[in-house]
Amino acid sequence: MQNKIFRILFLVLLFVLQVIISEYLNLGPFVYICLVPIIILNIPLSTRTWILLLEAFAIGLLLDMFSNGVLGLNSAAAVLLAACRKPIYKFTARRDRQDKTEIPNAGNIGANKYLEYLAACTALYILTYTLIDGAGINPFWLILAKFLASTAVNVLVALLINRAIPERS
Repeated sequence: MQNKIFRILFLVLLFVLQVIISEYLNLGPFVYICLVPIIILNIPLSTRTWILLLEAFAIGLLLDMFSNGVLGLNSAAAVLLAACRKPIYKFTARRDRQDKTEIPNAGNIGANKYLEYLAACTALYILTYTLIDGAGINPFWLILAKFLASTAVNVLVALLINRAIPERS
């Protein structure tokens, strides 16, 4: 019970931090810092897919409403990540650990496998976000630069956040 309360408070804190980052931290046109993938990846794998999709949509839509962005941009990326999270996990995690893991982290699936999982999920979110945000308007090189820079920064931020919190099941 205490672990569940901690997880909920952690996710709420990440969401509030994301709203603050969206409003007050601008690193230029090439880097978009987003904590939404971390929030979605910290929802237990046992959560039913339709519930996870609704939660991801609500998280993304709330973020879009609280920040000065395009309504639906974060929610589209969040829903796609929520839909692809389990297949990415099954592809990256070792077979012997897939059934035993509730929330993947470096401690329970291994550091390299977790980095692959985190990088793939973050890249999917950022790719969706940047394509919807700039397709047809921005040149290809700008979209590619934003995708690469944002993915690298967000994977690093996610690793730092996951390293700072205590191990969880």
